[in-house]
Amino acid sequence: METSEESIEEAKSPSWIREEIVAQHGVLRGLVAETVALADDPERSQQELATLRVRAKKLYEALSRHVRFEEQALPVALRDVIGWGAVLHAQMEEGHQKQRARLAAARAALRLGRDELVASLHSFATALLVDMEKEELGLLWADLDAITVDGKGG
Repeated sequence: METSEESIEEAKSPSWIREEIVAQHGVLRGLVAETVALADDPERSQQELATLRVRAKKLYEALSRHVRFEEQALPVALRDVIGWGAVLHAQMEEGHQKQRARLAAARAALRLGRDELVASLHSFATALLVDMEKEELGLLWADLDAITVDGKGG
């Protein structure tokens, strides 16, 4: 899920950036599924709490990298959305602020007991999945808008 600033600048393709964001969302969904499955496994004992903490931390770090990527890439990805690019960008920034607050709370929960950590993971995972769905719908809408504009010779 590592993408350098240079590759973003070199690509300069809104469609490539949109595809990369969706691909990163796929990776994040996989990490969410693995982490929640580990948290929900009734066979897991209190002694495996360290493993759950490591897995959760990996998820949180992946989301942090993804948010940084989006903040670098979104101005490029949304530049072709006539009349809506700034609005979509502002919505993404607001979403990132909320994600950062949830990340801080989730990271703080890493120090708690198993039950509290599991509850925090569930809340975090649910919110993250909803956020990604909204982002993808927004990016798809932006992509359709660009196609419509391009199709009319614009």
